[in-house]
Amino acid sequence: MDFLGQEPVGLWLIKAQGDAERELIGRQTGNRPSFVFYTDDLLETYETLVDHGATVTSEPDSDASSTYVHFEDLYGNRGILVELDESAA
Repeated sequence: MDFLGQEPVGLWLIKAQGDAERELIGRQTGNRPSFVFYTDDLLETYETLVDHGATVTSEPDSDASSTYVHFEDLYGNRGILVELDESAA
């Protein structure tokens, strides 16, 4: 998805090393989502996340401008998957 004309970005998820880093897993952001991913097809991406071990923590929901779902990755990091409603722009 070309979001506001921005170039693609990267995200590195690096495995924790040592006890001190492992103790922070899932709590780096104080129970807030660590990241938001935008997609053109929420349902397809949702299924891919689940197939790869993500835990969905809310059912997909919608508001006036988007459809979204909250999830946790394999390590407890929280995220939000969002499909923007292009007609609301």
